[in-house]
Amino acid sequence: ASSSDDAVADDDEAGFAPGDVVGMMAPEKLDLRQRMALTLRNWCLDEGNMALIACEGAIQALAALASREDRLTRRFCAAAFYSLSHNPDFRAELVRVGACAIIAQVALNTKSPRVALSCATSLCNLSLESGAEPRLAEEGAVGALCTLLLTFSERDVWVTSLQGLYNLTCVTESYQGLDRVLKGLLSAYDTPCQELDPSQMVGLAIANLSVIHRMRMRILEEGLVDVMTRHILPFADGALRYNVAVALHNVACARACSGEMINRGIMSCIVSLTRPTLKSSSRTSIFNR
Repeated sequence: ASSSDDAVADDDEAGFAPGDVVGMMAPEKLDLRQRMALTLRNWCLDEGNMALIACEGAIQALAALASREDRLTRRFCAAAFYSLSHNPDFRAELVRVGACAIIAQVALNTKSPRVALSCATSLCNLSLESGAEPRLAEEGAVGALCTLLLTFSERDVWVTSLQGLYNLTCVTESYQGLDRVLKGLLSAYDTPCQELDPSQMVGLAIANLSVIHRMRMRILEEGLVDVMTRHILPFADGALRYNVAVALHNVACARACSGEMINRGIMSCIVSLTRPTLKSSSRTSIFNR
């Protein structure tokens, strides 16, 4: 085989190119597990095949194949998980077999925007599975989404990663890793994608987290007042101001937080909430892109 065949087989985008890539992969260079993973990946491209192969144990087989320490096999499996994650019927099983850990590992080791978007989309899709948030956080979804958010400037990668982090705040009980979700959301203001404004999503997420008693002080400690003063309130529309007001009310209901809010200068933010928006942000809201 030529050196170009080797390059394709070791390409960061191997398995994530659109369409069937069997003809590109120089089969003689693939071992048995790699061929099996690639075959399953290609079968998963067809929605008509998904239900059949899922019933035949394909999801469990992909998880077993991905447990091998082989980058190419794991990329093929992650690409298959990407296709399967679009179907709500398969998400619970994907979470159960540990698909998130495989996807997160691929996400953390890619420099390709195409692979980054596929991984972000997969994690975002899995985050829609109710009750899966603790498992996803445990298996590295938060770290992977934060890394993609901070590394890539492509709009779709950025928005999808932010959406995935937001989805992980749609809970009524705390779980280990929720602090890191908050950190990741607030870091969205200092990422390579400077043209989009994350404030609407951040405001909704803070309102969600403020319902959880343990997170109220954490919201203050992570710089709520600074974020509101610098990024949110100068440009906030009515909907965003409402979400911020809800969050402030919930945080203030915690006795330990009320005094801390005053010490951190929250009164100026509350006064700003009553005033009309005077500035227009140079960034485009992700809801208006």
